[in-house]
Amino acid sequence: MKKFVSVIVVLLTISLSGFAQQKVEHKRSQEFKIENFVDDLSSEQKKKIDDISSQYMNRISKMRQELKSLRDSIRTISDKYGDNTKTIFPMYEREAKIQTEISKEMYRMKLQLDKVLTKEQYNALHSNLAKKRTERMSKTEVDKEKVEAVKKALQQKRKDNAAKAKGKN
Repeated sequence: MKKFVSVIVVLLTISLSGFAQQKVEHKRSQEFKIENFVDDLSSEQKKKIDDISSQYMNRISKMRQELKSLRDSIRTISDKYGDNTKTIFPMYEREAKIQTEISKEMYRMKLQLDKVLTKEQYNALHSNLAKKRTERMSKTEVDKEKVEAVKKALQQKRKDNAAKAKGKN
């Protein structure tokens, strides 16, 4: 009985820690603030940007929830035995429409921000975002020499295995 209880406790701990990490990552994605990338924003611009951002986040979060629900339904139906194409194909079309709407909404937000920011501020925002993206990419780059060495070792191992297989026949 003690083993059973301890297994349950471990499983609950693992599932709750995964849930907590998921919340942290989601929270981190909403912390983006234009003020961190553009220095000379007026208070009026900040207010307009906050309004645009909050409206955008409300619409996008609803669409993302709908998309998640739809994808869960698709997974559930696709796991069933048999031909479910009449049910799943319209769901795939709906999924594509939602993704398209999310992209359109992102572009609409960009257009609204273009009306608030000056050309110089807009250029500063995108140059700073590009720098940030480059920094993030440089942190995730791997040593190309090590990758090549591993590839060569795998190729050699495949050749050796193929030679052994030919020798056994």
